[in-house]
Amino acid sequence: MQEREPTRETIERGTLFFLWHPGTEQIFSGYGLAMRPGSNELLSGLLMVDRPRPADPQWLAEVEATFGECHLVPMTPAGGRGISCQMQIEPDSLPHLRRFPGEKTAAIQRALKPLLENPPKPAFTLRWDDKVRAWCSRFAPLAELPGQIREVFERTGYGCLAAEANVGVVHVCHALDADVEDFAGKPVVCQWQLIAAGQRRANTVLKWDFTSSAGVT
Repeated sequence: MQEREPTRETIERGTLFFLWHPGTEQIFSGYGLAMRPGSNELLSGLLMVDRPRPADPQWLAEVEATFGECHLVPMTPAGGRGISCQMQIEPDSLPHLRRFPGEKTAAIQRALKPLLENPPKPAFTLRWDDKVRAWCSRFAPLAELPGQIREVFERTGYGCLAAEANVGVVHVCHALDADVEDFAGKPVVCQWQLIAAGQRRANTVLKWDFTSSAGVT
């Protein structure tokens, strides 16, 4: 299969991307479908976990305990498995996503379609580490949020919402680490923009008891 540079093409929802190993022809650590049009930062698909050795059962148990599910699927002829998951690709690693057109790719794309319509619960942040020559993963930050808040960000991507808590109204922001660091310590100005047609506030407001959510501040 001949590789194709994704940044020169329109990215549609459902476009298939491979987690390519730079410097190789067709070595990759997983693949997934773009969950939003115009962006390949969030994919739904399979991440290889049995490389270079079978996945640690303790880690798999932690995945299931954190997300409520852990589905493994054979990805290689030798039986190497991948985990069904959502993959948040860090910005500096986006250039290492690749497309490989061909009949095999089309078959993978069709097989992954159910994961696009019903995304898996496990979510990982992924980046290419040039020193170890591998894709490195960690649990996505969203996994640490209460379910109601996490569901909003999974639908909308980066953004900010207002949550009505027992301590008052708090604002929860989901952004890149670099943006959060730049925002820290700055004065906050809250703006509430009304949508004329429905007279609904543009901010999403949720009710949540933060006394039961020690992981959220």
